[in-house]
Amino acid sequence: MRLRRRVIVLSRSELVSVVKGVFARLWRRSPRVSCCLLLGMCVSTKKSKSPRHRGERKRGPSSGNPKHRVNVGVSRAGGVAAVAAAAVALCVMPGAGAVAAAGAPVDTADARVSVATSAGVKSYDFKAGVSPESLGEFLESKGVDPSLVRTSDSKAVDEEQVIHAGDSVRLYAVEESRTESVEEIPFETEVLPSDDLFVGETRVQQAGEPGSVTRVSTVRTDLSKDKSVNVAADPGADADKVESTVSSTVTKAPVREIVLEGTKPRESAVDSSSVVAGAASGYTLSDEAAGNRAVQLAMSKLGSPYVWGEEGPNAFDCSGLVWWVYHDKLGYTDVPRTAAQQLAYGKHVSVADLKPGMLLASRTHIVIYIGDGKVVHASHPGVGVTVDSLQWALDYGLVPIAF
Repeated sequence: MRLRRRVIVLSRSELVSVVKGVFARLWRRSPRVSCCLLLGMCVSTKKSKSPRHRGERKRGPSSGNPKHRVNVGVSRAGGVAAVAAAAVALCVMPGAGAVAAAGAPVDTADARVSVATSAGVKSYDFKAGVSPESLGEFLESKGVDPSLVRTSDSKAVDEEQVIHAGDSVRLYAVEESRTESVEEIPFETEVLPSDDLFVGETRVQQAGEPGSVTRVSTVRTDLSKDKSVNVAADPGADADKVESTVSSTVTKAPVREIVLEGTKPRESAVDSSSVVAGAASGYTLSDEAAGNRAVQLAMSKLGSPYVWGEEGPNAFDCSGLVWWVYHDKLGYTDVPRTAAQQLAYGKHVSVADLKPGMLLASRTHIVIYIGDGKVVHASHPGVGVTVDSLQWALDYGLVPIAF
């Protein structure tokens, strides 16, 4: 038995309607597939060599329809009509243009500036009349430091260069990496001789403090000299693409330590049993009123600072206070200036014979006895004129004297 092939016969208008419907549905689902299908139909139609495809049946005019009848997609004319219909369908479909605009980005830039970095190329669009015209200002508006980009020939950019429509500017980044560290600066120690201390004794007059310095290491990589990034780079420039610098800033200066070292020879301590009562010849402050006047003058300077070599009226060293009281205020012009000289000038007395206004001295220090087992003296820096006990003076090696 011979099987007969069933042929669906459509008029050209019907064919157009079918193609339009198919393409409308297909376009809503996948515009790309629709375009590919349309292109394939055009190619297949062109490649047809005979005026008829296989299976085409020529029919005469139908009694009910004056139009030609063709089977689906078999005549060349029908194929062309189908393609045309599909094209019309694509053009007239509602929202087709909107879909195309949304699916494909439209380049609206008048010019483009790109900067090559180690992470890739960053592109910046230039809009005439909107973006700054100079290259330097345009880069700054995009957050790019013009001093940290180079041209393809490793030169600094011309910040005054005007960007024109159609320009494509290619630049290369100079990338920086910084490391910061803080280091300690050790303090120095200065040793000063002191006649206030016995030999072998030391005292810290000023505590030392370490300082600090901040070091910043900066490594710059010029990508315009990197052949893997800039194909136009000089082959010999690759070795110079990395530059390292180190800057140091002292954030805290060290404080020098000052240590006093004693130079005073040791003397045996003096107490009441070891002091032989001596004649107080030459002591002219024997009366109570005169001694009290000397005490009053010395006590008026309590709290005054100790400054070596000063003799009043606002600052004193130990012998300077004695010299100010007796020489300046009480009129004893023959009283010498230094502690050693004052010790030699005075006459030894016993502890039991001490009266207010008398003194206790050594070759390096001297104090004024104020009564009640106390003395007043210019002690040392940081303390100044102060009151101590008589026993402290005796333990310090001072011997009682009278002028």
